[in-house]
Amino acid sequence: MSETIHEVEQRLRREHTIGDVLQEYPDAAPLLTEKGIHCVGCHVSPFETLEEGFRSHGMSEEEIDAVLSDVNEKLDATLKNKPAHAPTVCSGDPSLEVSCGAVEKVIELMRKENKDTTKTALRIAVLPGGCSGMTYDFSFDTEGKQENDKVIEKDGLTVLVDNKSLEILDGSRIDYMETLHGAGFVVKNPQAKGGCGCGKSFN
Repeated sequence: MSETIHEVEQRLRREHTIGDVLQEYPDAAPLLTEKGIHCVGCHVSPFETLEEGFRSHGMSEEEIDAVLSDVNEKLDATLKNKPAHAPTVCSGDPSLEVSCGAVEKVIELMRKENKDTTKTALRIAVLPGGCSGMTYDFSFDTEGKQENDKVIEKDGLTVLVDNKSLEILDGSRIDYMETLHGAGFVVKNPQAKGGCGCGKSFN
């Protein structure tokens, strides 16, 4: 009788950033911390690759391969045993993507501040300042669209971005991330040359 070989999907790879892993595979966080990779909860580490995180813990090439293999195997089993759910479909704009999690969090914050979500928008701007030269600014806007604003509608949330800021944010993704040491909005900007560990300042 032939034995069935179970092929493990290699979801986690060396080049993946810790932020991307936590966003796409939150079930991987406890598996990584079990291996002593506690940087998954650090506010700086979301921009580190898994390989950089492993090396900062003094792991050799063989140890990195062994940890990735073991974590991928456990993650594969965890995900395949989970009940299937319909995917969340989110509308958006190709120039600036706002994740479903970020939208949900903004609406939650609006309600906590007793703001009318139908009359309040999230304004995102890029301003001079911060430890790396420029900084992302998030605020609630009740004044409405201005002449030079781009309006992005997504799942009940209105996002306003002035044209100058949108040029700098073009192709970016806004996420909301929760880690062991805190939570906040993270901007993944392909145009940024470098950034600060705070995730809000860049150049």
